[in-house]
Amino acid sequence: RSSDLVAEQRTATDKADTSADKRLLQFLERSKHYNPKTVQQWLDQGAYAPSLFRQRAVVYQRQNLHQKAITMFLQEAGDMAAAQAYATKASLGEEGGAGDGAFKILLEELTKPNTADTKEITTAKTQQALKVINNCEGVEARTALPMLPDDTPLADLSSFLIGSLRASHTNRRNLEIAAAISTTQMNQTSLLVLLHNKRFVTVDDGSMCCKCGFKIRKDTMFAVFPNGNMAHQLCYDDPKIDPATQEDFSRGVHAIYLQ
Repeated sequence: RSSDLVAEQRTATDKADTSADKRLLQFLERSKHYNPKTVQQWLDQGAYAPSLFRQRAVVYQRQNLHQKAITMFLQEAGDMAAAQAYATKASLGEEGGAGDGAFKILLEELTKPNTADTKEITTAKTQQALKVINNCEGVEARTALPMLPDDTPLADLSSFLIGSLRASHTNRRNLEIAAAISTTQMNQTSLLVLLHNKRFVTVDDGSMCCKCGFKIRKDTMFAVFPNGNMAHQLCYDDPKIDPATQEDFSRGVHAIYLQ
C-alpha cells in the first residue's frame, strides 16, 4: 500500500533522501492504482510534509492542485527552481496540450502585493517573475504582461517579447496554411460534385449486364458503377461493389471522380 511506503523508514526528524523516498516518488509518478486524495492526507501530515516535497507535488498535480504545489515550494521549501520546474511540467500536462495555468499561479504568487514585504523583497520577487517569464517555455504574453508593474522596463522583457512575437507569427502562419488547405479541399469537393452531376448513362442495344451477360433493357432496373460497368438490379447484392470485378467503390470515391 502507498501508506506503507510513506511510513517505511521515516521519522519526524529524518530528512535524508532515503531509498524509501525514491521508491515512493517512483510509485506515485508511475502508478495509476492509488487514490491521490487519500495519499495526500498521509503526505500532508506534519511528520512527513517537511521532507517529501517532490512526492507531495506529484499527488497535487494528479489532482490539478497547482496552487497548493507552488505555494508549498515557495513558502515551505523556499525552492524557486522547484516551483518553476513544477509549473513547466504541470503546464505541459494540461488538457489539450500545453497551457500556462500553473505559470499563472506562480507569477501571481511572485507579483501579488504584500504589505509585509519591504521594497527590496518586492523588487527581488519582480526579478524572479521576470526570470520565469524570460526563461520558462509555456508562459503566454496575455497571462504574464498584465501581472507585471507598469514601470517594468521593456529591456527586461526583450527576449520574452521577441520569443512571443515569433511564436505568434508561427501560429498565424500555421493557421493561414490550414485555411489554404481547407479552401483547396472545399474547391476539390465542389469540382467532384460538379463532375458527378454532369455524368449520364446511355443505354443502347449493345448495353450488357457485366454479371449475367444479358442485355440491359430500358424498362428494367439496373445500376451503373463508377468504372462504367452496368448490372441488373437482381445481379448484384451490394450497390457499392461491382459484381463482375468485386471492386469496392465505398472507398476512394474521390479518386474515381477525378479520373
